[in-house]
Amino acid sequence: MQKRDIFTAVCMLLIGGFIYYDSLKFPMPVEYLKFGGGAASYPRLLAVILIILAVLLLKESRALLKARRGTEEAVSPRVRDLISGSLTFILILSLAYSYIIDFIGFRLGTFLFLMAAIFKLKGAKPALSSVLSVVGLSAVATGVIYALFHLLVRVPFPVGKIFGG
Repeated sequence: MQKRDIFTAVCMLLIGGFIYYDSLKFPMPVEYLKFGGGAASYPRLLAVILIILAVLLLKESRALLKARRGTEEAVSPRVRDLISGSLTFILILSLAYSYIIDFIGFRLGTFLFLMAAIFKLKGAKPALSSVLSVVGLSAVATGVIYALFHLLVRVPFPVGKIFGG
């Protein structure tokens, strides 16, 4: 087990726990409960995903430690790189996103966040057709998230100071 993996997993657990705890303070009007919990649903979902991924990182690190001792099969380098490197990048990207969203707004911020995350998770240098598909996927996903939360759940999103918000 490398110290970096343990540190990353502990940070992810702490941040996930903090996000979940902080989302408990969100107001929960009765009319939002029928749509899945209102504004607190998305942060809670992200917190649970972050905690699950942190536990997976700890599990993979433990498996690698056992493999080095010769007690079981080694973890594939691709899985290890995906869990440690990519998740650390996504964690840092998420923190940056939470700070700049007030300045650039939800739509542009989410679009850029999704593009960066998808490119990082794809790994290799993408071809032009792949770039276009990532741009399209990011635009559609941003639109769907905006429509679901803004229109259905009535969650106000930051417009961004550069757009007059």
